[in-house]
Amino acid sequence: MPPYIIFSDATLEEMAAERPSNETEMQRISGLGEAKMKEFGRSFLEAIQDFLATKTQTGISTNGSTYLETFRMYQQGYSVEEIAEKRELTEDTIIGHFVHLYEKGENVDIKKFVTKEHIRKVAEATKTIDPPYRLKEIFDALNEEVSYGHIKLALSYLENKKVI
Repeated sequence: MPPYIIFSDATLEEMAAERPSNETEMQRISGLGEAKMKEFGRSFLEAIQDFLATKTQTGISTNGSTYLETFRMYQQGYSVEEIAEKRELTEDTIIGHFVHLYEKGENVDIKKFVTKEHIRKVAEATKTIDPPYRLKEIFDALNEEVSYGHIKLALSYLENKKVI
């Protein structure tokens, strides 16, 4: 069945422009009700992900493809260090990808990358600082003992859990 039979051109154009990477993002697309999401949502998400992966593999960068590639490597069991090395990116960039993916609702276990102790320390530091929280202020409040990457991860976790 051709895609335009399922969704209007406007809905398809919005999917192409937004390139949703999960069901939450997909549900924000106009013209995609609950019934169509249940019946066709997963298929369209997979098609978008396959498109981004194909473009990445051929060396063409597309919006969202770098996060998707990091996510695929994470799912294959690679560590932050291994992903950074294989992708020729910094570990801080990969940590930034995980923060982005986690905040977008992807199934990323953020606690694999940051300890409970770091989360606790960052939570304590935020009590002494007025929002918006700046990494440098938290870094200084923690006597430079917690890296910027771990602060980013902890903040993301705390915000997700509505602790801060």
